[in-house]
Amino acid sequence: MSVELDIDHVLKLASLEVEAEEKRKLRTELQSILDYFSMLDEVDTSQVDTTYIHPHLSNQRLRSDEPEKFRSVDLIKELFPNKEDAHLKIPPILSKGHREQV
Repeated sequence: MSVELDIDHVLKLASLEVEAEEKRKLRTELQSILDYFSMLDEVDTSQVDTTYIHPHLSNQRLRSDEPEKFRSVDLIKELFPNKEDAHLKIPPILSKGHREQV
């Protein structure tokens, strides 16, 4: 079973704008990846032993997940390139139109 790829939707989700030729190339490459995964879905794995082991069932010794205070907050603030008073200023990562429903 082949999955149809909507390249325009993928590009919108990724916030990418590409030329028509690059779009055709990407569509072909991504479609071949999806087709490969569709082919893998058809493989009979009923006789294959499960290799996933839930962490609670394994005998791995992991450190306890305890919160701890970060020791170098003042150093990070001191070395941060763009700050104003106690605030660290970063460049915007989302455009204004990005929040619209995709």
